[in-house]
Amino acid sequence: DSERHCYETNARLNTDVLPLRALRFISEVQRKIERLLGPCVPHNIFDECRWSGGATVSLRRCEASLSQKVSRTLTVTSRALRHLESVMDSVWLEALPTIPYEVVRGNRGVMVPKTAKVSRPIAAEPAGNAFLQQGVGRFLRRRLKTVGVNLDDQSINQDAAFRAMVDGLATIDLSSASDTLSVSVVRLLLPPSWYDLLFDLRSPTTTWSGSTYFLSKFSSMGNAFTFELESLIFWAISQTCVDQQCPGGFCTTYGDDIVVPQTVTPLLTEWLTFFGFMVNTTKSFSDGCFFESCGKHYCSLEDVTPAFQKEVVGRSLQELIRFHNRLYRWGVRTNSMHIVKDS
Repeated sequence: DSERHCYETNARLNTDVLPLRALRFISEVQRKIERLLGPCVPHNIFDECRWSGGATVSLRRCEASLSQKVSRTLTVTSRALRHLESVMDSVWLEALPTIPYEVVRGNRGVMVPKTAKVSRPIAAEPAGNAFLQQGVGRFLRRRLKTVGVNLDDQSINQDAAFRAMVDGLATIDLSSASDTLSVSVVRLLLPPSWYDLLFDLRSPTTTWSGSTYFLSKFSSMGNAFTFELESLIFWAISQTCVDQQCPGGFCTTYGDDIVVPQTVTPLLTEWLTFFGFMVNTTKSFSDGCFFESCGKHYCSLEDVTPAFQKEVVGRSLQELIRFHNRLYRWGVRTNSMHIVKDS
């Protein structure tokens, strides 16, 4: 469904004649992103590359140690190969033995649980791509801090959710945010040099159940810069709306968790929809007494965040103790110890 949605967004933005109002809005979002990113200097970006412990297109997670990744053929897409060769030839990697490359078409699709009812598609990237993506992700994360978006600290959004009822803020959440970030939106909003680099490092295809599919989304969860890239784009769109509707108003993002003034909500919803994103109306709050962001729930300034039990409690003592402690902490936090004791 998300891929079909991205395909339609790509077709619309690539073929439609955009109205003047849209062109002006896009231009302002582009300027914000360009000022934040600065010039695209691959050497500075790739200085922050790291090997991760995640699965790759050829290695399961249990096999994906650093020694495994650098002791066998490195998988990489054709467009990312020249960047990987440049980094691997640098002085700091001369101590490693020569590692052969295997050019692959793209990533490997994986399904993981999202909720009790829904699975989430992610991807295991080629090892070489994942290594380079780590550099981009770290660079974007550092640059976002210059505008107050700290992806290392969820408490900024959580505190805003607490203040939302008093300060007139709205907490906005999107459905399948990373899976609806289409290629056309990234091409439209990022400076050309940055788009070209990120396009080189993404996986253009995914393999699932023996079949290979070309992707209409720009990158999936599993790509090491997806979270930072979506945070950048959502911040730029949201901040542009705030500047137009409520100059000087509060604005922050953490992935697709967005906080803006309540008066900005209609305008922000309009432009998010224009760019192919879908506001999750069941998890977005722009009035009333209940607000939620980054996993913290507040009702009339009271913390009502539930205890999250993400798996069936087994029979081991350790699992039972962890379950008990979650309920106990919830009881203390919500002043509901009588419920915990009675149960």
